[in-house]
Amino acid sequence: MNEIYLIEAVPEYAEQVWIFRQEILDCDKSSGSQFAGCLSLDESTSSEEWIRWCQLRTSKETCGQTGVDVPSTTFFEMRKSDDRLVGIIDLRHHINHPLLSTWGGHCGYTVRPSEQGHGYAKEMLCLNLSNAKNLV
Repeated sequence: MNEIYLIEAVPEYAEQVWIFRQEILDCDKSSGSQFAGCLSLDESTSSEEWIRWCQLRTSKETCGQTGVDVPSTTFFEMRKSDDRLVGIIDLRHHINHPLLSTWGGHCGYTVRPSEQGHGYAKEMLCLNLSNAKNLV
């Protein structure tokens, strides 16, 4: 498998985010969880706007501005060999919320349709464990 790394959602990858979004819309139309870990990417008017929302969600003081009550950090899963965005994973800082504590969880993630079946989701989850440990 190709080596991957996680990086917080940053504007430098805005173009790749929009291509990632379109691929999901084109290839994953019937999936009810097509944008898991990509909160409101399907509703955003631009990738820059969505990345700005991701950055606001990292703080309990500003996450409410995006319509969520629980802060989270969104990471891009990047393949080192070609710097391609292969997945997005969101890490909630806590799940002390009525809905999240019973139905949700700490992570939501999506692997782009053309990259599914290569173990990227498993690797992304493993790497995100380090991010979770850093929150404690």
